[in-house]
Amino acid sequence: MRLILFIISSLLFFTASAANAQIDQIEQKKTFKDWQVKCDRYNSCVATSNSELDEYGYPEFLFSIAKREFQEYWEISLVAFAKTPNKNAGVKINTDEDEIRFNSPQEFAAYGLLNQYYFLGEKAQILLDDLMPASIAKIDFTDEKNKQITISFSLSGLSASLLFIDEVQKQVGVKRIAGAAPDNIIIVSNREPDPIPQMLINEHANPTISGCEPIDELAQGEEIASFRLDAENTLYLVPCTAGAYNFSSVAYVKNDYETSMQMFASYWEGNGWSGTQYLINPDFNEKTNMLYTFYKGRGIGDCGSTGVWQWDKYSFKMLEYSAKSECDGEGELGVFPIIYQDPDYQPPIYQD
Repeated sequence: MRLILFIISSLLFFTASAANAQIDQIEQKKTFKDWQVKCDRYNSCVATSNSELDEYGYPEFLFSIAKREFQEYWEISLVAFAKTPNKNAGVKINTDEDEIRFNSPQEFAAYGLLNQYYFLGEKAQILLDDLMPASIAKIDFTDEKNKQITISFSLSGLSASLLFIDEVQKQVGVKRIAGAAPDNIIIVSNREPDPIPQMLINEHANPTISGCEPIDELAQGEEIASFRLDAENTLYLVPCTAGAYNFSSVAYVKNDYETSMQMFASYWEGNGWSGTQYLINPDFNEKTNMLYTFYKGRGIGDCGSTGVWQWDKYSFKMLEYSAKSECDGEGELGVFPIIYQDPDYQPPIYQD
């Protein structure tokens, strides 16, 4: 098994302003009332509307309509962060005057991401046509705990959003067609993480490869964490070093082709950006595929660094990095000046 190091060197030399300037040049973003549209450098576009926010300021559900450049079909999907639909119960959508039921995996299924469910088949075309004149869409499903969930999405701004996509892709006047499964994306057939390979454990135990202390000598050595990232990839967080208040792990991502050690950006005043395989005090959110780190410069946490990354199909994308080198006992513990923040990242809003 080969351990392939993915070094995100392109991020290491970006300042926040340089990153923002580059993204502005390659992406188009528009807001139309309750809908937001984003088109990438290849003119592949997605329009989204979100449900109510949770206590941290994140949406619990997203309703999405997307079309890739040169692709005939529009993709209609529901991203469910808060609750997972019961795969055997189906889903119901009510617009102003119509009700459509999607009852089978051929009509409603997750592809790629574990929580992105696509509306498929002939009913998807009916749904797309019904959404245009409607003002609201209500989605009902039963979650995995057999609890009934109802979500409402405003459709105000949807027509303008899809027209903008038509203009970007030079498809104004072309009939919009929906119903096909996403191209080159695998259906989610397994939601459990793959077992960690013994060969990976053996290689991790070799300090010349992993740079780690013997796992059987670590206080947290048995705390290997495994997470399913998407239809193809599994994340392993394997303990690496232990100190008085900082514990590190190494992240590996496994799919059918390889297992790779992940590299992450690291910043310290005076040294600038560098790359590291060590994740300090890591925490992983399975609902959002977000990875958090917190390095403490000293025990009380008045100095150090924090990082936020999110799995993005092939690697972890840095969303935010904060750091403070002076241990002065001032400021809110664990809250440091922001060194880098992705323009699309919305930090959580903590409420009492």
